Amino acid sequence: EMNALVQILSHKSLYARTSFKARAKGLHIVVCGHVTASSVTGFLQEFYHEDHGNTDMMVVLLHPLTPTYDMQRILKSPKYSNRIKF
Repeated sequence: EMNALVQILSHKSLYARTSFKARAKGLHIVVCGHVTASSVTGFLQEFYHEDHGNTDMMVVLLHPLTPTYDMQRILKSPKYSNRIKF
């Protein structure tokens, strides 16, 4: 039975098993819809622009599919890796 469970979990994306727990005093925003690497890049650049004061806020991206290679690059970038969750 344990082998069957391991096999089932191995077929699911790492991102499908990821959860988000809000920080004690931190705010977050949830982004969903047509989420692409291009749209997310533009959104993050604008959202985290110093004029807006959102530098401490987390962004949670909801999408039913595994992120593309380009989206993974954004998620792992030093600029955003601690600020976004997919």
